[in-house]
Amino acid sequence: MFRPFRPYPRRRKFDQRLRNKMDIATKDELSNVDQAIKSCLAKFSAKKKAEWKKRFAEEGVVNVSAILPEEMWAVLDAEAKRLAENDGVARDITIGETDNTPRKMITVGNSACREKGQIIPRIYDSEVFREFLSDIAGENVNQCPIVDEQIAISLLTEPGNTHGWHWDDFSFGLVWIIESPDPNDGGFTQCIPNTVWNKKTPNVLKTIVENPIRSYSFPVGSFYFFRSGTTLHRVHPLIKKTRRLIVNMDWASDADLSREVDISTTSEIYGS
Repeated sequence: MFRPFRPYPRRRKFDQRLRNKMDIATKDELSNVDQAIKSCLAKFSAKKKAEWKKRFAEEGVVNVSAILPEEMWAVLDAEAKRLAENDGVARDITIGETDNTPRKMITVGNSACREKGQIIPRIYDSEVFREFLSDIAGENVNQCPIVDEQIAISLLTEPGNTHGWHWDDFSFGLVWIIESPDPNDGGFTQCIPNTVWNKKTPNVLKTIVENPIRSYSFPVGSFYFFRSGTTLHRVHPLIKKTRRLIVNMDWASDADLSREVDISTTSEIYGS
């Protein structure tokens, strides 16, 4: 089942000189992340917010657009591209804990995102944003207690590049779509919700055979928020040379805060 999401009306294109200027965010822009998100949220009706909550409750995934002002999105866009270009590490590995599914992509880990990023960590640390996510989820959404799990960037550019089938270590994932190919070129998201990860016996292929796969193409300028800890998911391999660039943010449930979490797979994919 393929479900394309309609983007919001196309934003005006920014002059490249403006994008370059916005690559380094001003102090005012950084300090006003909470206020900017509040202002954008105020533009949405109660009915629209209820629709987000309903979709998340029913499917375990919701797509949200226009949650940042255009100028702040331009800062996020430029920063993600800069970090991917300057700090990205090419990976071509398989992960045993997910039955050797592949990870073929360029990644930037949490440390580089926080040390060399500005707007990205500020969004993650925004209390207003976290409260908004908690409202959608119908439960507390907390920062990951293990900082290496909080923020990451991934870039797919070559045929066969993929972030293969996997579950996340924590309950919630959020993905900002910076660049995304046409679905005919691959790079779209596939999900199998309400599934469980047993790292000793993951049974990935059996899970795929026994459950329907939901496929989504999300628009640039939006994010999708989903129950990534109980959703087997992947990025479909690219079919041709193109670009899929995202900023990933992981979040913890209250239950996550009281359990031990093995993040060895994260270290393999996003470690230095």
